[in-house]
Amino acid sequence: GRKIEGFWLKVGESLGKVTVPKLVMTPQTILNLRNVSRAAAPHRYPILLQGPTSAGKTSLVEWMAASTGHRFVRINNHAHTDVQEYLGGVVTD
Repeated sequence: GRKIEGFWLKVGESLGKVTVPKLVMTPQTILNLRNVSRAAAPHRYPILLQGPTSAGKTSLVEWMAASTGHRFVRINNHAHTDVQEYLGGVVTD
């Protein structure tokens, strides 16, 4: 595992193989890392991060994924987000 802000997180297959992006560690960023790490540590439920545009949600999760060797997939939610955007679907030609 890898300890982030006091919480042990599972490591993925890509640990050490991916470049970890830079993240400016402001007091707010550290607090957010602690909160997201606390939610991610039990591996029980998906986590939804909600906040204003440019608040650093994507950068934080991208940094955490690279730091723990996990794949990072970005999904933009909006008023019309459908379950198919999460699960995928079949598209005909």
